[in-house]
Amino acid sequence: MQSKAKYVDLRPHQCYPKIAFAIINPMAQAHYSAILKHFQPDEVDLIVHRIDKYPELVKWVYSQPFNKRQGYELLDSRKGYEVLVTEHYLDYLQPLPYPGYTPRSWAYLFRMFGQYNVRLMLGLGIDKWNLADWNHYFDAFMCLGPLQSEVMYSFEGNKLLTGYPRYDERARHPVDRFQLLTDLDLNPHAETILYLPAISSYDGTLKQSLHLMRELGKEYQVLIQAHPLVAEQDKEVYKVLQKLQGVVVINRDEADTAELMQCADFVIGDYGGYAFGAVYLDRPVLLLDKPGRNHEKLTNTDNWLRKYLPHIESPDPEQIKQLLHNQNYWQLQSQIRQQLRDILFTLSDEPAGLRAANQLRNILQERL
Repeated sequence: MQSKAKYVDLRPHQCYPKIAFAIINPMAQAHYSAILKHFQPDEVDLIVHRIDKYPELVKWVYSQPFNKRQGYELLDSRKGYEVLVTEHYLDYLQPLPYPGYTPRSWAYLFRMFGQYNVRLMLGLGIDKWNLADWNHYFDAFMCLGPLQSEVMYSFEGNKLLTGYPRYDERARHPVDRFQLLTDLDLNPHAETILYLPAISSYDGTLKQSLHLMRELGKEYQVLIQAHPLVAEQDKEVYKVLQKLQGVVVINRDEADTAELMQCADFVIGDYGGYAFGAVYLDRPVLLLDKPGRNHEKLTNTDNWLRKYLPHIESPDPEQIKQLLHNQNYWQLQSQIRQQLRDILFTLSDEPAGLRAANQLRNILQERL
């Protein structure tokens, strides 16, 4: 009888007495940059693991003043770091290339790279991801604010009220709308919609919204920046999107999502962190619902947000245009967004990126 897969909680045999950030995908650049700027070059190392397929990310990583280590070298030597910062579990290793383990044994990479594991929470929403079982193996969570700290109650790791470094940086230093849209060969004077769909496995609405975006494009300048994994996981619909008339697809290496939000008159999202980012930046936001999903059961963060923000299931262009034209409604929404900010985010005169860096320094100091 074939044995079942077995998780093994492997840890590094030897740790560098430093903080390290693990980098495996383009999201790292967007979220780590606002924190790394507050470290001296000798305070932090970067663990680089399988990023060759992201040339812009590689370019960014090797422009940073920090020491870099390859993930496979750490795995071979069984070395790691005293404090490791990651966005999630990174990946898992199977089979384990060490003596004594069965072929079906496996381990989480983040546990092998770090002795004390800190998860930088990227956003709110998509609870089936943010609250997945692998969170039990983290020692601390850098939370966006009070609500997220409460949502993570079932995990024992320490909850740090960090704030939202990525969007806080942009809120303190707003983008020049005219310059950015001009650089992107877009019309800086046109009323602009930014659509930010999630991947389909997390109830993303891109497939059913293609017609809607094309119709909105007849009246608005419609920009679309899909989740980075859409091109990999939703290949067919992404191909259609690339050829869709009346819209402009903006890749992440062309402009950061937070910058585009500040250029948009309206942000249209569905599930995950983008809507919360729009609230942080005080952008008018409309949510598209996955058809058939029951939003009355307010048992997760995405549904909770729909108590306060407008959301529509049917992608009816005329209905949505009428809503976008209703100036009184959006003035009321502005007041609601200000109230939501106090619930969702830790706000302070101190930059969130600096607060995150100091929290990590304190953790390291306590462990040495």
